[in-house]
Formats: sequence, C-alpha cells, structure tokens
Amino acid sequence: MAMAEAMHARHTVRKYTARSLPYDVVAKLDARIRGINQSHSQR
Repeated sequence: MAMAEAMHARHTVRKYTARSLPYDVVAKLDARIRGINQSHSQR
C-alpha cells in the first residue's frame, strides 16, 4: 500500500454539532487536564 493510499484509508471525518458542553463537564475536563499537565511538569 502506498503512503497516499494509507493516508486516505486512515482519514476520518468527525461530525460536530453546534451544541455546547455543559459547564460541569468543561470544569471536570479542565481540572483533569491541569492535573495531568502538573504531573508531567519538569519544574
């Protein structure tokens, strides 16, 4: 399989909606992301 064929076969298209995430979900994601980033900090 050529590189272009592999890239085409691997390509995915996501369908997004205009619907917003609830605030509590965004807050949970934000807290989780901050925790992961802090645990990998090299400071």
